Amino acid sequence: MRRDAQTELNRLRSTHAAATADLIQTVKDRDAARADASRYRSDASDLQQQLASAAPSQADQAKQLDAANRRLDDLEHSVRVLRRERDAARQARDQALRTHETLQQALVAARQKLAVVASAVGIQPATDMGTSGPAAVLHSLRATPADPPGQQSGSSLPGGASVDLGGVGSQGDAPLSSSKRPRGSPTSPKSSPAPPAKRRVAPLSPDAGGSS
Repeated sequence: MRRDAQTELNRLRSTHAAATADLIQTVKDRDAARADASRYRSDASDLQQQLASAAPSQADQAKQLDAANRRLDDLEHSVRVLRRERDAARQARDQALRTHETLQQALVAARQKLAVVASAVGIQPATDMGTSGPAAVLHSLRATPADPPGQQSGSSLPGGASVDLGGVGSQGDAPLSSSKRPRGSPTSPKSSPAPPAKRRVAPLSPDAGGSS
């Protein structure tokens, strides 16, 4: 019986030791669970703070997104305006080129007309010293001396220019040679024959007419 009691005591002691170990493990698990709970609470608090701080940042990001969208719209509008201005500049350039071509054609026509006038008048366009073109022809036309009052022009041109059939320039102003002078005109005072003597007729007075 004593042996049975000793065996029961040993069993109880082992059971107590196992229970004590289980209790110690349970306490450790409880402490670990409490630590985890505390850590989770701190993590939750941090998350809440992050969420609270993220709310204004999200609002700022939304504002920044709206501002970026507005800037994008402004840039697109600027691009459209620049494209319209580019098209207008191209049209103006094409118009300027067409105007330039028209002016070139008009200039060529004016040069041809001035060349015709110069050839009709008999003026050689100035080619020395780099002077040529309409300006030189106009300068030559202005520099041409006018016809003498008694000289007969063979033809007249528009604008008052006249063409001398007898010559141009210094030849037109030179006196006529003996072969071209009209008949009956004296060549010189010494070589011309003396004119015949004319009878002097006395004028009739009113008294003489009345007496007759």
